[in-house]
Amino acid sequence: MHQAMVHAEKILNDILEQQSCKTNQSTCQSPRGNLCWYIFCAYRENEFHIVSRKDIHSDADCVVENGALCIRTDTLLAYLRSATPYRDLSKTTMNRCLHEEGVLTQHCESRAATKKIKGQRYLELNLARLKAASLSY
Repeated sequence: MHQAMVHAEKILNDILEQQSCKTNQSTCQSPRGNLCWYIFCAYRENEFHIVSRKDIHSDADCVVENGALCIRTDTLLAYLRSATPYRDLSKTTMNRCLHEEGVLTQHCESRAATKKIKGQRYLELNLARLKAASLSY
């Protein structure tokens, strides 16, 4: 009986959290900052699931190495679409904006995600450059 109550409480808390996120999304129509600002705030507030390199088990897992946030493109895009006013952001537009804001460097390959971890490609966002490029409106 106690386990059922604990499980029900967890489910209700999850529903309330989702409802709160949806309410925040609908009330926040205009951006409060550029992409770097949202990404750096999310990093600072532990919104990304950061693990060590050996503990990566899913695409949602991120790594911080050599002063850079290594995150899968789809994971970052999903976060920006769900938790920021940038709901209509495409992968190409996101990568272009991050390049223009100075956090993605151009490599000889024609792709934004150049860091390889366990055979998967990750965006490598330098945290110092991310913080420097963060603009709040």
